[in-house]
Amino acid sequence: MIAGVRERMLDAVRLRLRADVPVGIYLSGGIDSSVIAGMVTHLVKEEGLNVGSHDPTKRICCFSIAFDEESGFDESCEWYAANCTYHY
Repeated sequence: MIAGVRERMLDAVRLRLRADVPVGIYLSGGIDSSVIAGMVTHLVKEEGLNVGSHDPTKRICCFSIAFDEESGFDESCEWYAANCTYHY
């Protein structure tokens, strides 16, 4: 069952990476966006899949939102920004 869910998720991500423009990933700081970013990384590194029109030999573009510290909200993903993505 788990393998089936994983394959369906990979198929869904693979389908959404088809584009004639660069594709980026929004990182909300939650588990779902992190899983999708991991799947995209897997598809690029292991299967050589293109991420839209972006050069697959470059890092994956990810985006997040940062609020003022006083707001109490933090949508940034510092680990991703430091370790595995172009972070805008």
